[in-house]
Amino acid sequence: MKNKKKFLLGLSVLVGVTFACSAPFQVQPTQPGPSPIDETLTAVFKVFYTSTAIALQVSSATLPPSTTPSPTFTLQPSNTTVPPTQIPSDTKTPKPTKTSAPPTETPEPNARKGTSVGVSFLNQPPVLDGVWDEWTTKAYPATNLVFGAGQWSGKNDLGASFRIGWDYRYLYLAVKVGDDTYVQNDSGANIYKGDSIEILLDTDVQGDFESGQLNSDDFQLGISPGSPDPGNHPEAYLWFPRNVAGPRSKVRIGVMGGTNLYRVEAAVPWSLYGITPEPGMHLGFVLRVNDDDDPDKDVQQSVVANVPGSSLADPTMWGDLVLEK
Repeated sequence: MKNKKKFLLGLSVLVGVTFACSAPFQVQPTQPGPSPIDETLTAVFKVFYTSTAIALQVSSATLPPSTTPSPTFTLQPSNTTVPPTQIPSDTKTPKPTKTSAPPTETPEPNARKGTSVGVSFLNQPPVLDGVWDEWTTKAYPATNLVFGAGQWSGKNDLGASFRIGWDYRYLYLAVKVGDDTYVQNDSGANIYKGDSIEILLDTDVQGDFESGQLNSDDFQLGISPGSPDPGNHPEAYLWFPRNVAGPRSKVRIGVMGGTNLYRVEAAVPWSLYGITPEPGMHLGFVLRVNDDDDPDKDVQQSVVANVPGSSLADPTMWGDLVLEK
C-alpha cells in the first residue's frame, strides 16, 4: 500500500513538471475562491463603476451626438482696412484731366470793358497853371482816331496824352495836346466845333452795365482852352444830361499855349456829377480831343480818344476809370 502511494505521488510530480515545461514561461495564477475582503472591495468598485457609467450616460444624453463640442479655432479677422493714405494695389486712381479753358482776361466787376485808367489819390492838389512840373502820376495816351478819318493826317496833326488824379472834392486832369494848328472861334455849346477837350463819365456802371444808350447818369463835359488863343477865356460846358446842360463855371481851368501844342489842367467838382467818390469806385470813362484846322470854318474835323473804337452815344463802348488810394 505504501508503495502504491509513493507511485501515485511520483506520478503527480512528473505530470506537474511536464505541464510546467509546456507553458510559455508564465505562471498561471490559481483562482481561489473569493475571500470576504475581496468580495467587499469588489462590491465597492462595482458600485463606483456602476455610478460612473450612469453619470456618463446622463451626461451624454444631454448633448446629442451631433452637437458634441469639438475643438474649434476662432479665426482672427484679417487686417482688411486700408489706411486713409494707402491705396490698394489693384485700385487705379484716375489722373485729373485738364478740362478748364485757358485763363482769359476778365474785366473788374462792374467795370467797363474798354481801356482801364487808374486814378491816383492826390494828397496835395495841383496848381492849375498848365505846367506839369508837380504831376508824378502815370501818363496815358489818347491817340486813337474815333471820328474824321478823312480829315486826320496822323499824330502830328492831332494827338494827346493825359494824367489824372482825385481827392474828395475834385477830379483832376492834366492834358497835353499836340496840334499843328490851333483853331477855336466858338464858345458855349459850340466849343466842340473848335480845338477842345471832352470828358465822358458814366457814374452808375452797375445800374446800366448793358445799356447802350445815354441816360441821366452819363455826363459829357467839354473844356475850351480859350478863344481865339489858348489861355484867353477858357471855359467849360456840359452837354449831357440834356436837362441840366449849360456852362459850368465851377470847373477850374489852367492853360498854357505853345508851338504846335497846348496844355490844359482842370479840376472838376464831384458835385457836378452828383456822386461822393470813394476808393475802389469804378466809373465809365473816355477822354476825347476835338480838332479844327480851318480858321475859316467852325467844324469838328476829327476826334482822338484814349479808348479805341469808343462811341459818344454808347456807354458800353467806354473805358473804365477806377479811383485808387
